[in-house]
Amino acid sequence: AYKIASFKPGTEIVWQRVRDYWGAKLPVKIGRENFDRQRFSYFLDDNASWQAFTKGGFEDFRVESRAQRWAVEYTFPAIKAGDVIKAEYPTTSPEPMQAYVMNTRRPLFQDVRVRQALTYAYDFESMNRTIFFGAYTRTDSYFEGGDLASSGLPQGKELEILQQYRDKLPPELFTQEFKLPVYTTPQSGRENLRKAYDLFKQAGWVNRGGKLVNEKTGEPFRIEFLGNDPVDERVAGPLIDNLRRLGIDATLRIVDDSQYTNRTRAFDFDMLA
Repeated sequence: AYKIASFKPGTEIVWQRVRDYWGAKLPVKIGRENFDRQRFSYFLDDNASWQAFTKGGFEDFRVESRAQRWAVEYTFPAIKAGDVIKAEYPTTSPEPMQAYVMNTRRPLFQDVRVRQALTYAYDFESMNRTIFFGAYTRTDSYFEGGDLASSGLPQGKELEILQQYRDKLPPELFTQEFKLPVYTTPQSGRENLRKAYDLFKQAGWVNRGGKLVNEKTGEPFRIEFLGNDPVDERVAGPLIDNLRRLGIDATLRIVDDSQYTNRTRAFDFDMLA
């Protein structure tokens, strides 16, 4: 166990190990909490954190979350001198989710066909190849890597539970294994975009003069992506381009962390980047 040794609000906190902690020998604690002191420094900007790390004396351990940085930016002097070791470790725990999140509280996204159409417009394969340096594997479950991850068709106890709600669930849930659209060739890309448009049309959206509009009201289909990192421009760009090809008025708004937090808490967004 640790107690606070010192802190600077908004800057850092230092934790001191409690040597006479009563639970130190409990099985759940054995092999853990081995450091006498731990210092956590806070940065509001990831780039500032990265620059501090490359100069040394800031972090003992860093988990890298950007594929581009991992691929091409670990060339600073401490790496070359062997003072920083770059290594990959196989994961044995559920993976964190990284995704575009739709605000289904908004009427625009309440039709499942619209949500499916937006998914068909997402070209993961090209983005992984050109932006993420081939470092990513696409997740197809919110609980990827864990016991609760979806796979195959429902069976056993899972099927037994779902049968009770069969009349309220999509029929294909019981007959088709879930698969995300794949962009492997230019032809498959065109097919996916055609499928996306067909789904939009089924949901009441049609292309008029190059713009996707509501067939009954003429209201244009607009989506604003909300992000809090300039990198979001690079990541969201390919999807926005595909949506514009379908006639959607798609834009990206980058805000600071406080605005991002306030807007997400108030559900004041269309999609999160």
